[in-house]
Amino acid sequence: MPEASEYMVQRREKTQNEEKQVSGSKRERTIPLLVDRGILKQNDHLHLIELPKKNLNIPSGKEIQARSAIFLSAREIRWEYDGKNYSSLSRLCERICEEFGVPDSGPFQGPAFWAKTGENKSLAELADIALSSDSSLLETNDNHTM
Repeated sequence: MPEASEYMVQRREKTQNEEKQVSGSKRERTIPLLVDRGILKQNDHLHLIELPKKNLNIPSGKEIQARSAIFLSAREIRWEYDGKNYSSLSRLCERICEEFGVPDSGPFQGPAFWAKTGENKSLAELADIALSSDSSLLETNDNHTM
């Protein structure tokens, strides 16, 4: 039976390598991933940690509102500056550029520019961390089953 055991180990390794290749090429979308893991919740406050374009002309006194949003759902983000809802953080980044002097600037990977209020890591970074934590747990579990 050692041959069968060897075969199973090789098969498991091949499957894991294939999964890594697929997951390495494109991962799950950031916002649904964060919602599914309970990291991002309805009514979480978000702040813009980096301007999508460097030369935006945000009026003084409006900076805090312009950099603030509320997460309502995966398809609804409310911008504090105008009180309107946007379908994604990417669309909101485009709108911010339009509002403050750089139209037709997109597309953007919106979650890379936004963080939960009180956090310094972007939503995109939080998603990457969540995925790497998952793969660390999978590797740990695989090592214990051998």
